[in-house]
Amino acid sequence: MRRHGWGGDMPSDDDQARQRILDAARGLLDERPERAPSISEVVERLSVTRQTVYRYFSSTQALLVASVSDGIDEFLDGIATHLAEVSDPADAVVEGIAYTYEQI
Repeated sequence: MRRHGWGGDMPSDDDQARQRILDAARGLLDERPERAPSISEVVERLSVTRQTVYRYFSSTQALLVASVSDGIDEFLDGIATHLAEVSDPADAVVEGIAYTYEQI
């Protein structure tokens, strides 16, 4: 792993670098859900080069898919927590849909 960029805070390994890139992309998605972030925006946020991002993700689409996939577990955990006290299946479906709508 190269020792340049990252705003002076180098990741400890490739897994941490990958996670930082995903977190930056998800942060941009959260801030502007109406449009997908570009590689250039992720690069700017992290103070890295485009080459660094492409080292971990082959395309913008690959980065976006990984960003959304990375957030799925957190979202599902939120639904599970929200529905923990609901015992009626019909209520659980309605509450699950309402929770999903609120999150979107």
